[in-house]
Amino acid sequence: FWTQKGFLSLLESLKSRFPSVYFLVDLLTVLSGHPGGPETALDCLKTLQSFTEPFNETVGEDGELRTCANREAYKTTSDLVPSLVIPAGTLGRVGLERERYFVRWDFTYSAWHLFLLELDSLLHAVNLGAGEAHSACVVFLSSS
Repeated sequence: FWTQKGFLSLLESLKSRFPSVYFLVDLLTVLSGHPGGPETALDCLKTLQSFTEPFNETVGEDGELRTCANREAYKTTSDLVPSLVIPAGTLGRVGLERERYFVRWDFTYSAWHLFLLELDSLLHAVNLGAGEAHSACVVFLSSS
């Protein structure tokens, strides 16, 4: 199943849009129940070739960008996990999809690094009080 042409095309498309579009994780979660799936899903997330994020500036057409200096694509909130950095000189392609601009940076990184940053950010928010009763982020359910 993992080698079928249609599936590989879908997989590559989702990998190129990650992390802006998280459907890659959903697909790999479902498919990890198939024979050989868990190992393949884990390997798929080890090395991604592009990082896609929203692009908030208006451009008239598709174009290209290049970073002048190292840029933190995803900042860390502690010293435990290093930030995800887009290296200086990295090429980015600007595109438009569903009336939203995005930029796809061409560099290699691990989705596992990104997941650690997400967990770090969540732990930081809880540490700052997001878990207190007055927080809008937490819903308390009655025990009765």
